Amino acid sequence: MAAKKHHKLVGKYLKTCQHCGNDFRTNWIAAKYGSGACRMAAHRAAHKLEPEKRYCKWCGRPFYPERGNAMYHSDACKQAAYRARKGIGAQAMF
Repeated sequence: MAAKKHHKLVGKYLKTCQHCGNDFRTNWIAAKYGSGACRMAAHRAAHKLEPEKRYCKWCGRPFYPERGNAMYHSDACKQAAYRARKGIGAQAMF
């Protein structure tokens, strides 16, 4: 069985990422960034976007979410809130 090529090594255009400076291959001639992470980092740098400070819906602790739809600061709080909503077993109070 032939090894599958890594997605960054395929494509007919050799480009340099405008954010990190690494080379990458693409089929899109207008590509500027080698990955989605570089694209988002460049966007944040250009617009000076800081992560939004939120408060956990379960325990109230402040946190900076890695995702736009995060409501809880940890998996433990997320699970405790789920169990409280569903009425499942003993819930841990922090």
